[in-house]
Amino acid sequence: MLDPATPVTPGWRLVGRIIADGEPMLLDGLDPWKHGWHSVATPPIVVAHPQYPTQRHDMAVQEIRAERTVCFAAGEFSNSAWGFYLPA
Repeated sequence: MLDPATPVTPGWRLVGRIIADGEPMLLDGLDPWKHGWHSVATPPIVVAHPQYPTQRHDMAVQEIRAERTVCFAAGEFSNSAWGFYLPA
């Protein structure tokens, strides 16, 4: 967790809600648990926890390269509780 004064990275939106590890969900039509993730050479984004907005978390920027490429950011808010973000 980061300092609460750390600014949130603009231009990203939370997809759905907090997701349990492995829980099916879609990022632009693709389930991230069913595809390999490829790190994008960019710094992680900073997000506010959706339930505790004063908390700040880093989310790594990734890509899924399947029938199309989907760029997203993801990370754990806590053990097995994931946040997924897409560009706004």
